[in-house]
Amino acid sequence: MVRSSQPVLRARLSASWALTLIHAHASILAVCNQFLFRSRDCFHATDSFPLSFRRRTVRRANCGLIQVSSHARADRYTYVPLVGIFVVLVWGAVELCSRARVPRAAMVVAAVSVLAACAVRTSNQLTCWRNSGALFRCALAVTENNYVANNNLGIVLFHQGRLEEAMAHYREVVRLAPAYCQAWNNLGNALASAGRVEEARRCYLKAIQIKPDYAAVFNNLGLMLANTNRYAEAIPYLASAIQLKPDYVFAHWNLGNALAGLGRADEAIGQYRLALHHRPAYPEAWNALGNALAGKGQLEEAMNCYRRVLQINPQNADAWNNLGNALGARGKLEEAITCFRAALRLTPDAAEPHCNLGNALAGQTKYAEAIAQYQEALRLKPRYAHAENNLAGALEMAGRVDEALAHYQAALQLQPDMAVTRLNFGCSLAKVGRREEAIAQLKEAVRVKPDYPEAKQKLRDLGVDPF
Repeated sequence: MVRSSQPVLRARLSASWALTLIHAHASILAVCNQFLFRSRDCFHATDSFPLSFRRRTVRRANCGLIQVSSHARADRYTYVPLVGIFVVLVWGAVELCSRARVPRAAMVVAAVSVLAACAVRTSNQLTCWRNSGALFRCALAVTENNYVANNNLGIVLFHQGRLEEAMAHYREVVRLAPAYCQAWNNLGNALASAGRVEEARRCYLKAIQIKPDYAAVFNNLGLMLANTNRYAEAIPYLASAIQLKPDYVFAHWNLGNALAGLGRADEAIGQYRLALHHRPAYPEAWNALGNALAGKGQLEEAMNCYRRVLQINPQNADAWNNLGNALGARGKLEEAITCFRAALRLTPDAAEPHCNLGNALAGQTKYAEAIAQYQEALRLKPRYAHAENNLAGALEMAGRVDEALAHYQAALQLQPDMAVTRLNFGCSLAKVGRREEAIAQLKEAVRVKPDYPEAKQKLRDLGVDPF
């Protein structure tokens, strides 16, 4: 006996209508959500900072029923609602084909064709998602006056080092949205990175005018001024950033650097300690603190700071180099050499570790090896006055006085106010009987550094009153 298929058909239709009603309800919610929040059809992109620091954005899962973040319209809001629509379309197509007695083979061919077309379209669409730059370019290609996409593309280009292109997009942003303070900040960052300081300053001040409590802009403006050795001008801006945001780690670090640049070591140390209070695992602050302590002669504390950096990041070449300098100053030359070689393994093209390694080798009277290191430092950094001075000293100790005199002269051409080079040059000239030239160099050393007992004593030895 053949049973009727009507009960099965009714069951399938009932289930279809139930799912349809559920997802129709979801669709209505999504549509209402779009209209309720359509006035907020924008989002604020992450700022780009000269410190290579980018704020982390908290991402929340979204099922497509309510608005998340400041996006009023986004593809993700259709995820759940479209499930119902596709169920209706697929089941409805099956029912219609069954009633029309469409052959199964034709249905399969149609389904495969639809899937193939969707696959091709998806493949084409995925080219927009290759990377952030491609995505924002696609957005700009299909929209008009999109200041958000312009800003985001500018950030991508900025981090790729394509400053002129980034600036073009930032300028388009401030044309479209003059009150968008983040774009003024980003434009300032790009201009500062290009060395266009005054233009950058105007952009930062415009951002502050729009949003006076924007701590990041105060920090960026202060950082730019400090990077151009305008430390006194930088300090008030960095202090304002900290006043607005007391736990602003980067502002504390930058303020410490500015204070150190003015020779205010104790205040700088205080700022570095505050930065480390808020972020203990901050290698740059530990390194800077070590440098400040070393400058005050507190070598043991400085070495502890450098070792802390290396605990956090053993690949930090600066910390290896600085630790080597501190060890060398304590007379621990073998340990210092180990540190300098570690720094050079990480950064073989850095001139400073080569020069410092040369100093340590010279301290062990290994002058030939020291000379090779100084020469490599000068190959990597030709206008390196300290390497010229130290190379001259090693050559002199190796008995190559004429070569030494030439390198002392080269060092003074690069940095005329190096009192130690004047002293060394004067002593060398005296050794080869060039007394008048020696006296002239020694007097110049005293002029540059009035409280220089070694230079004064050498003048006395030559029968000249240093006063």
